[in-house]
Amino acid sequence: ELPNQASLLGKFGSKVAEEYYYFFGLPGLIISVFTTIYLPKFFDEKNPTSFLKKFFFIVLLTFSVGGILKIAKTLGGFTQFKIIGFIPSKITEFLVRNITGILGTSIFYGFLIGLSAWQLNFANRFHPLSSARTLLRSIKGWARKAVPSSNEQDEIKINLNDSSDLKISQEQKVGGAQFESSTKQSLDSNKKKSKYSKFLLPSLDLLDDPPVQSTSYDKERALGKAKIIEEKLLNFGIEGKITEVKPGPVITLYEYKPEPETKINKISSLSNDLAMALKATSVRIIAPIPGKDVVGIEVPNEIRETVYLKDLLSKKQFKNNPNPLYLSLGKDIFGTPFFADLKKAPHLMVGGTTGSGKSVFLHGIITSMLYKASPQDLRFIMIDPKMLELSGYEDIPHLLHPIVTNPKKAAAALKWAVKEMDMRYKLLSDIGVRDIDSYNAKIQASKEFNSSSDLLPFIVIIIDELADLMFVSSTNEVKESITKLSQMARAAGIHLIVASQRPSADVVAGLIKANFPARISFAVSSKTDSRIILDSSGAEKLLGKGDMLLLQPPNNLIRIQGSMISDKERENIADFLKKQGAPEYNNEITKTDDENSQGDFLYEKDELYEQALDIVKQTKQASISMIQRRLKIGYNRAANIIEMMEREGIVGEQESAGKPRKVYL
Repeated sequence: ELPNQASLLGKFGSKVAEEYYYFFGLPGLIISVFTTIYLPKFFDEKNPTSFLKKFFFIVLLTFSVGGILKIAKTLGGFTQFKIIGFIPSKITEFLVRNITGILGTSIFYGFLIGLSAWQLNFANRFHPLSSARTLLRSIKGWARKAVPSSNEQDEIKINLNDSSDLKISQEQKVGGAQFESSTKQSLDSNKKKSKYSKFLLPSLDLLDDPPVQSTSYDKERALGKAKIIEEKLLNFGIEGKITEVKPGPVITLYEYKPEPETKINKISSLSNDLAMALKATSVRIIAPIPGKDVVGIEVPNEIRETVYLKDLLSKKQFKNNPNPLYLSLGKDIFGTPFFADLKKAPHLMVGGTTGSGKSVFLHGIITSMLYKASPQDLRFIMIDPKMLELSGYEDIPHLLHPIVTNPKKAAAALKWAVKEMDMRYKLLSDIGVRDIDSYNAKIQASKEFNSSSDLLPFIVIIIDELADLMFVSSTNEVKESITKLSQMARAAGIHLIVASQRPSADVVAGLIKANFPARISFAVSSKTDSRIILDSSGAEKLLGKGDMLLLQPPNNLIRIQGSMISDKERENIADFLKKQGAPEYNNEITKTDDENSQGDFLYEKDELYEQALDIVKQTKQASISMIQRRLKIGYNRAANIIEMMEREGIVGEQESAGKPRKVYL
């Protein structure tokens, strides 16, 4: 029996504890600790299956540890079970005497302990620091529910000199773009007779747990840099003082208040001088900060904090929003998670040089949508002329068409999107509604609604490299289609996400840019490139690796650190989605005018066509380079021959990078 000690629950609590100790012994503490740490997550998670699975393996681990202790303690006489517990002791006695013996039982328990540890991922989940941190988060969560939250800033004041104070503050606020949706209207997830009614959204367990990162801030160093900024500006005849310091994951914002009658443009021109004085890679100056009488000086941190996508997707602000187009962008300069609604954007243009983090950002926002919507609510058309970045999403059920890599096919896909937009507008007009949400809600509420196939899904068209598409295909066709879609497709539920690493005036034409009010720029090489994307300079001062500027309506620039998602995590999510079913492709999307004419277009076969056909029959391979080498002809002629074979159904379409064409002979 337990010692006679006071219990918080009185005699009843003491009796319960005594019985619990009797049946489970000391190993029962494993269940108690696990329940204390992870029970709050059971109520937060929409799907409690993950918690129940962990609880099962915790119980299995408890009995296995108890059994090992029983064998180690008694090893021959099975009489005492005060420490080990009644249940583990009796199970072990039964196994040893009747089934496996001492050695076999020990091996069996060792296997169960290893299996439980593997399923529970002890290396990450039960690291001492991680467990303590999880427990603290749980306690804080309970405290937040019990005590109303405050909007006040948590400030620390440091004396800069006798007449002024330097405030180091970390703002607690909710991040989100101004075009974030204020409504939470969504379709019922339990659609009638839907083939996707049993579709499961990806679990956060498919993403790796973020490692422990130090978020401490050196106040003395902040004080030193503040003095350097004041002294350097004073050397150029500018008087003022640093009034506040706001540290973030990647940069620290110093708010500098100049003396009256100081020309702000004079401060803006000194960014390079300040960078040299602070020994920083670059310094960006916001002159002035909108709504304040101070100038913002953004200085890079010596140690950058990495923002992980799992950390953002686990936030309640993201999980509780039913909008399928709710995007996770990253964290702002104060370390606050930043989300945006693509419906309100309604399109997004992304620019940045190679290595700036643009591709990882695209994967992050695609993953955000995959975590929010089933194929019934959201479909993708992905255009990837480089045949590299988007190939990992091939065959996921959200695709309307295989990933388009041929520029001519891409132009046809954009034309199809324009036709789809016109068709949807006719449907909206027929029942007298203004947008796709109202249409779906009205159709679903009608008595004639029998199947979710009557509902219109959102369509997101993702173009990974606009420059390649513009230079290779017919420029006017692509420009016209993108312009029409960006002007009118919002209400029809069709949205564009366009990326380019070469933001020139030829690529980002004025008419296209005018219809993309929401734009993001990663690091670029010059002020000219920054102005093409954002209509202002500043992107040339970015640090790379996910550091970006978001231009949102009307003309506000917000600095954000993009989130990180690894290739392995993307593969895990894609594999999970593929296992739930094959995509339903619409082959009409990329049919060109020649193909739609069904043979009316007559072309003359090349005189070497038959020889090329024999080569394909012999080798069972078909590629432009092989025909070019074997027949010793030019690239264009070989490409025409392969195209003729494709039209006649002898070979398949060009797939993503590294995959040969299929031969049907």
